[in-house]
Amino acid sequence: YSYYTGNESLWNTISIGDGNTSLVYSKMHYNSTGDHSWNNGTITKQPTCVSTGIKTYTCTVCDETKEETINATGVHTWDNGTVTKQPTCIGTGVKTYSCTNCTATKTETIYAEGHNYTSRVTQEATCTENGVRTYTCSVCNDSYTDVIEAPGHSYNHQVVPPTCIAQGYTKHTCSKCGYSYNDSYTELARHSYSGKITQQATCTVNGVKTHTCTECNDSYTETITASGHNYSSKIVSPTCTTQGYTKHTCSVCGDEYNDNYVNATSHSNRVTVSKATTTKNGSVVSKCSKCGKSTIQVIYYPKTISLSVTSYTYDGKVKTPSVKVVGSNGKAISSSNYTVSYASGRKNVGKYAVKITFKGNYSGSKTLYFTI
Repeated sequence: YSYYTGNESLWNTISIGDGNTSLVYSKMHYNSTGDHSWNNGTITKQPTCVSTGIKTYTCTVCDETKEETINATGVHTWDNGTVTKQPTCIGTGVKTYSCTNCTATKTETIYAEGHNYTSRVTQEATCTENGVRTYTCSVCNDSYTDVIEAPGHSYNHQVVPPTCIAQGYTKHTCSKCGYSYNDSYTELARHSYSGKITQQATCTVNGVKTHTCTECNDSYTETITASGHNYSSKIVSPTCTTQGYTKHTCSVCGDEYNDNYVNATSHSNRVTVSKATTTKNGSVVSKCSKCGKSTIQVIYYPKTISLSVTSYTYDGKVKTPSVKVVGSNGKAISSSNYTVSYASGRKNVGKYAVKITFKGNYSGSKTLYFTI
């Protein structure tokens, strides 16, 4: 560095000889008095609570520096502190602070926080009995209880009208617990009966009318007296085969009885006979002229007519074989319905005729032969 007491314009008018070439390259400081011009200084080492610091000043002309000691502050710089003893709900804690520049420490009391109670109902109050609310500290579980006063009943009132079997009353019911009691009773109401025939009376048997209360179903019965028969009479004339009589019939129940009997008149029959032939059945038809009833009796024709013997050996005696007649129904026809005539002789060798002639309800004849 070079210092010149004049200004820069004057310096520039001066010629520098060859022996002073260093001035050409020197940094010039103009208007210099030869004293340093110090700046405000910069703290280059911070003082602490127990050690000094340094403040460095620089000359604004020649950049020369100087240092100045900064006394120790004697004031600690504390950190944010650490809780070294936790406080409880009822006991204090400790927070310890450390100096960031030295080993010094200090403590601070952390006040007891007090309990942090939450509550719950541990026994519900009823209308008549107190309940319990328990408060418990969420930190240390300390607890205490408080009484929940029984609120008493809260009644709703209902008027129940009387019926024919039960008194009326006012019912008081607690809307919270359901407890109830009754008072203000009133007298029974009268029955309201409705009658219905439950068993119809007949002409001979009593009936029943049942009266039932429409409110409570109470009932009683009433007898319906049997009405007796109501007969109408009808005369039934006799027929050929049945008696006549007077018939009495009840118009209510249908019961009936007969009296005043009259004997049957008997048939007045007309008989027509169609005789049986030797090949066809006949009949006897009997028809009543009063009632028109008719009966038909079949006369079975003689289907089989036979001799007991059709061939004899000569012995000099007269032969008379018997005749058997069987009707078309397979039954024998009585000999009273025919006559038998034999040829004369009948003991010598030869052929002989036997003639059967029918009579009565039969007509016709038939001739049979036997030999000796």
